[in-house]
Amino acid sequence: MRIRKAEAGDISAWMQILHLVEQYFPGLCLEEYEKGLEESIGREEALVAEEKGILGMAAFSLSRGEIEFLAVHPAVRRRGVARELLKYILARFPEGRKITVETYREADPLGTAARALYRAMGFSPGPLTENFGYPCQRWEYEKKRPLPRE
Repeated sequence: MRIRKAEAGDISAWMQILHLVEQYFPGLCLEEYEKGLEESIGREEALVAEEKGILGMAAFSLSRGEIEFLAVHPAVRRRGVARELLKYILARFPEGRKITVETYREADPLGTAARALYRAMGFSPGPLTENFGYPCQRWEYEKKRPLPRE
């Protein structure tokens, strides 16, 4: 598996995978999302994991200290794709930087895997939030130590 910066030519495959997982992103407007994706690619803040095609993708904001999106094709889940994307993202941030991500609250089964991943990678649960009218929780990571090993 190779992690690389996303390119404009990846948008079609990215959006196809997004259609497969959109139930995990309540309130998602695909047209607005695609425009934001183009901007993330232009800022070099979008990644793909590939191996004979795209397995997963992620977008982040260095200026806001935020992981904006992380998804893996359903056929290749539980193979470490999300972990590798997350490790690559975290390596882009400087020491001492606080990094946040929003996912589902503890009782929401949609976020079981995401919460386990963030916890394993050293994130801590933060304040309860809402995203597009859906109850979420912010998770926080302060980059001050090496990333956990598998």
